Amino acid sequence: MDVDYFALTTSKFNGRVWSTNIMFLYKLIDKLNLSLGYTGLNFDLNVVKENVDKRFKWGYNGPALGAIFSFGKKSWGHSSKKDIKNDVAK
Repeated sequence: MDVDYFALTTSKFNGRVWSTNIMFLYKLIDKLNLSLGYTGLNFDLNVVKENVDKRFKWGYNGPALGAIFSFGKKSWGHSSKKDIKNDVAK
């Protein structure tokens, strides 16, 4: 799960960026994982100057589906305790 928020305010503008992401991984076969989750990214920016008042508001929110295939000897996403011990020993 990942949640990010950034806001900035100055004398001429203010705004924020909000991001959310939650994913579940399923190991289908060796080196192939499927992911299913929900993701969102939202912007809200305001420009305030003399004689100017503009707003930009945009975003998306919805389901996400993905596939992860790993090449080589080491797969990404799922590590066993044995893999972690071997990496530490090196």
